[in-house]
This record gives sequence, structure tokens and C-alpha cells, in this order.
Amino acid sequence: QLGWPDIEHELRGYCSQPRRSLWSRMSKPWPAFSPAPPAANSASSMSPRTSQPLDAVRSRIDVTESETSTGSLGNDFFMYLILAASTAQAVSELGAQYFAKDTLGLEPATMDFYLGFYAIGWILKPLWGYLTDSCPIHGQRRKPHMIIVLSCSTVGFMCYSQVHTLTQFVCVLVLTNICLAYLSVISQAILVQSNGGRNDRFTSYFIAKTCFMASLMLLAGWLISFSPPRFVLMTTSWLFLGVLLLVPLMHESKDPGVDIVTQTDQLRQIVGLLRSKEFWVTAAYVVAFMVKPRTNMNAMFFFYTDVLGFGPRFITTIPILGSVASVIAYLVFHCFLSHIPFRWLSGVGVIVLAAVFSTQLLLVFRLNPEYGVGDRAFVLMFSFVYSVVCEIVWLPMIIMASKNCPKNIEGTSFALWFSINNAGIWWSGFITWGYTKFLGITRENLADLWMLVIICAFTTLLPLLVLPLFGAKGALPAGLQPRMSPRLTPRN
Repeated sequence: QLGWPDIEHELRGYCSQPRRSLWSRMSKPWPAFSPAPPAANSASSMSPRTSQPLDAVRSRIDVTESETSTGSLGNDFFMYLILAASTAQAVSELGAQYFAKDTLGLEPATMDFYLGFYAIGWILKPLWGYLTDSCPIHGQRRKPHMIIVLSCSTVGFMCYSQVHTLTQFVCVLVLTNICLAYLSVISQAILVQSNGGRNDRFTSYFIAKTCFMASLMLLAGWLISFSPPRFVLMTTSWLFLGVLLLVPLMHESKDPGVDIVTQTDQLRQIVGLLRSKEFWVTAAYVVAFMVKPRTNMNAMFFFYTDVLGFGPRFITTIPILGSVASVIAYLVFHCFLSHIPFRWLSGVGVIVLAAVFSTQLLLVFRLNPEYGVGDRAFVLMFSFVYSVVCEIVWLPMIIMASKNCPKNIEGTSFALWFSINNAGIWWSGFITWGYTKFLGITRENLADLWMLVIICAFTTLLPLLVLPLFGAKGALPAGLQPRMSPRLTPRN
């Protein structure tokens, strides 16, 4: 004979079953952030007779929900506020390009070399994640770090007023990007900390990031059309100052013992991650995808401005259109491509990406007017299609990396993957500098730019050499990859 606790347990199990409605079929969760199945020894898998009393569980759930509802809005507000400040990277990149070109008078190859130093702060993202996770200040892990980094960001961008040499420019560039990378880690940590397994928060986070970056790029392009690059970079400091004035209003628990992973456990799990086979195979694929030379960094920038005569407003329109293409790529992958096996989707995507990249030869050889396509229309179409294909190839790669994030150090391990991604971008800048120097491409001599485009198109195919290493995992869609064990049992 069943008692009331057993009947209530059965009713809860029936009500928790998913309903196959039209809305549930259309709004399936994003594969990258599907919650992991509960462990065998978790409280949810225990029988009602061996678990804690229902009244105690119900009261604990009510307290947790009330705490989440009271602090969620504030956490969301400051998370998006810090996210908006970290997207000033777009203004920093555009302003630094014009500053190096017009103020310092650097050549394309020299710009590729020195502007690559901005990636140092982004490569060190695991260090910033480690500091904000394991080094609380007065029992708080986010708020004090935000105040310190925002203060350094404000001072760093104001330092552009005193930059007159190349050494000063590189130092300020590295300092400001360290601050931007640290702010990015904090916003992602707040997202993971207060997510609660909700997939829509991740979707809104990345869409908001794209919108913030596009808005700042539009504003920077408008300012740089009638103001010197130095003024535009200095104006960015007001954004950090405004956020800094609002951060003291943030509420954060001061209990130093809540959800803080000890440094010993964190280091042990990171070492276990580095010893796993999945880490090195995925890392090799990430590096192979990101290390390809990029003509759109500075060689094409000179071609756009000096040969085609594009102004700052149109130059900023290109990445804005790329941001719109990124959102469309997320939706296309989510609705139509998430069930395709990882190896097949990545292989075809890389080949299509190389083919799309090679279409820049039409622009370099000035063949597009013969087909009735203007320079501006061609550049916008190329930017849109290339961004869509690139994001569709990049997203499964990040999903695969997210499956290898151990439990309790998701922020640090995910920052480690992004640091590998940024390290590939950094090496890409040095490789592009070497090819540009070898081909003799300068501000006045862009005759061999077509050779650089061909080299970049062929090196885009490098990830095809790494795909066979995934083995049986490559036959599964990225969202269905098995999650790494929290204990991180190394594979020999």
C-alpha cells in the first residue's frame, strides 16, 4: 500500500516528463550547453525512502529559488554591464590599426608583428580565471576584481594620450587587452555561476555580446571619421569609468566558503585535463584552425584604404555585418546542422571556407567590375558569407572543447580553451608577418598580395589533417559528445 510520500514522488515524476509539443520540438536546447546527466550517487537518483524528508527538500528548494529570484536580476545587469565593457576590444582593435597606420606610420608587415602582441592578455585567460575563482578578496570573488580591473582599464586607455613611440604603443596595447580579457573572464564566470542550467541565458549572452560589439564598432567608425585615432582610444576610457561607478552597487555574498574550489584541487584537475588524450586532440584541431595567415588583418586593410579608397565608416561596416552573420550562423547551426557528425561538418565546412576565402582574388585582380559587382558590394558579400561559414565551422569546435571541461573548474578550463584559440590567433599574426615580409608587401607595393591570398586559402585546409585523430568521436554530432569525467581519469 502506497503512502503519501510515494504518491507525491510518482506525481512529480509524471509531471516532470517532457511534452512533445510543437514548441518543444522547435526550441530544442543548444547542444553546446546541454546539462550533463545526473551522477549515479546524486540525490535525484535516490529512492524516496532513502533520501532526505520531502519537507526538508522542499524547504531547501524554496530557499534556493527565492535567493535566485532576488539576486538574478542584479547579477544579470552587472554581467551584461561587464560584457559591454569587455566588447570595447572592437574599438581597441580598430583604433590601434589606424593609430599604427596614420600616427606611427607602420608598414603592413610591421603592423602584423606588433599588433599581434594584443593577444598576450587573451592567451592568459586561464590565469585570470584562476585568480577570480580561487583568490577572493574580503570573501568576494567578482566585485573586488571588477573594481580593480575597471580602474586599470580606465587608466590604460587614458595612457594613449602619452604614446609617442612604438615601445609605448605596444606596452599600452598589452595592458589594455589584459584588462579586457580579465573583464571577459569575469562576465563569463558570473554567467556560469548564476546560470542554473538554463540554455536561454547562454543564447542571450552571445547575442548581447554581438550587439554590443557592433554598436561600439559603429560608434568608433563615426568618431574616427572626423577625429584622430588617439582621441577615439582615449574616449573609450569613459565607458570603463561609467561601469566603475555602478559596480559598488552590486550585491555579492561575502561567505568565503561558498562554491570556492581550493587551489590544490583546481591544480590537480587542470593537470588531469592536460594529461588526457581528448585535450591534445581538440587543442591540435583548434590551433590548426586558428593558425592560418589572415590577409584581412592588415594587408587587406591597406588595400581597402589606399587602393579602393574605403573610409572609416565603411571599414567599420564590414565587422558589423560580420556580427549579424555570426548571429545568423548560430541560428542556422542550431536549427539545421546540430545533428550532423562533427567530422563531416568540419571537413566540408573547412573546404567551403577555403573556397570562399579564395574569392578575394577577384577583388585583388579587379575582376569583380567585369561581372557588374562593385567593390563595396563585393566586400560586404564576401564578409557576410565568410563570417557565416567560419562561425558554423568554429561553433562545433568550441562545443567539442566545452565537453572536455571538468566539473567545478568550468570557468578556468573553458578559459584555457579560449586561450588556445587566442594563441592560434597570435601565431597567425606572426605567420602573416613572415609571409608579408617574404613577399615584399609594403604600403606602396601591393603587387604580390594575390600570392598571400592563395597561401592563406591553402593553409585554411590544415584542420583536415587533424580530423582523423578524433576517431569514433568524430562520427558523433558535437552536441552528443560524452562529457569528460569530473575525476579526470587520464588515458594513456
